[in-house]
Amino acid sequence: MGRRLELIPLAVALLLTVYLTAGLPSDSLPPVLLYCLLALAALKERALPYGAAAVASGLLFEWLSSGGYLAIAGIGAAVSAVPFRMEKQPVKMWERLLNAAVAGTLTYASLMLAKTGFKIAGVIAALSTLSGNRGISSGGILAGSAVLLAIPAANLNGMNPDVFFTASALLMLYSLHHLRKLLR
Repeated sequence: MGRRLELIPLAVALLLTVYLTAGLPSDSLPPVLLYCLLALAALKERALPYGAAAVASGLLFEWLSSGGYLAIAGIGAAVSAVPFRMEKQPVKMWERLLNAAVAGTLTYASLMLAKTGFKIAGVIAALSTLSGNRGISSGGILAGSAVLLAIPAANLNGMNPDVFFTASALLMLYSLHHLRKLLR
């Protein structure tokens, strides 16, 4: 196994995530730790985009729920860990249809909110979910779950928070299907 220099920015982003969790309330800590646990997939070279997306999603959740701008630097470090030329694994047709439904729901949920950060993050996550590349698509699904999870954490919607928690958990489970395909 050779040197893997692309893990350096990912490690910086992961350390920044751990540093930023000290300022989070205790009820927001488990989602961030779950995203950090999903980032362990980056140890396998083929799943590096998934691991980077998991770290970026944890930082996105921190940014959307607390508003700390240091998390944006961590998102940039996590995204810079993804190589420009990554292996293209196509997404099957039934997965594209499901991704389109997820992207539409995510776009609607994020555009109905008053904060601009949620709108931008939701639309970017939805657009990357529609990608034909499995690595990018799985990253969009993880970012979408972070956006849906941050809506009740920021107290932006009068709806039942269990709806958003369930939708986010389902998206995380669906992202594991993409991870399984990336590791083949």
